[in-house]
Amino acid sequence: MQHGHAPRLSAVNSVLYTRLKPIEPTFIATDVSHKREASIVSKRVSEMGCGVDAVIEFAEGKVRFMDKVGEPEQRARWIFFRDVDSSAQCDLLETTIPLVSKYKTQLKFRVDVSKSEWWIGPMEDVSRGVINR
Repeated sequence: MQHGHAPRLSAVNSVLYTRLKPIEPTFIATDVSHKREASIVSKRVSEMGCGVDAVIEFAEGKVRFMDKVGEPEQRARWIFFRDVDSSAQCDLLETTIPLVSKYKTQLKFRVDVSKSEWWIGPMEDVSRGVINR
């Protein structure tokens, strides 16, 4: 959904997700807007299908398991999932812009983030000259 509605914003978030860890060692996936929103939506859908209590129980089990196997990053992701309010809203653009501003000199984005309103429009596939709509 994110890529289809806002491909440039999705591309920038993908770069943040895949390349931020070496710059920010304490980074976890839900620090990036598109993963944060996806977790919230996932929790909302899970609660509708399985019930709130079942989702909390499942997430708590994942937190304990990640603690047991020594996966602190995954544990933090499951804690976020467990604790976030499933009715929370995440404005992808509003939460992505500060990250882009902070890291634009350190990361190479697939979008020219120096342009005004860089998030608007289709993605151009420069390798093939194709515009993805």
